[in-house]
Amino acid sequence: MNLNRGVCLWAMLAVTGQVFAQTFSCPKPADIHQYRMDNGGYHYVADGPADQKWVGENETAKELRMASLEFTAANYKPMNDERNSMPAVICDYSGAGYDAVRLVLKPVHQFSPAPNTFWEGNYCKANDNLKCMFNHQ
Repeated sequence: MNLNRGVCLWAMLAVTGQVFAQTFSCPKPADIHQYRMDNGGYHYVADGPADQKWVGENETAKELRMASLEFTAANYKPMNDERNSMPAVICDYSGAGYDAVRLVLKPVHQFSPAPNTFWEGNYCKANDNLKCMFNHQ
């Protein structure tokens, strides 16, 4: 009887302690919001997975024509030095003229490219953000 109880307890701990990876993508351009910063430039925000946010800023930027933005690429930066204190996914967008935005999501744990995407190593180039989907916990 004690053996069965021990096996059940172990199974419960294994199930409740396990975290499953989920699939996410860079935000659609229409989901990016820009806000003027007090000292000039703009701050960019989009909702991310769970309670996370995609964020970016440019202290010298002029107001972007957000409707012209298109997704161009994603890049995974593992935690590997002083500059990358947390693993992150970086999303790039470009638009009319010099309009461009870079958003960062961090931390990104247990990163892996989603199946049937355009990831080559840690870089994904595509015109569609769904072609650069990724898994993380």
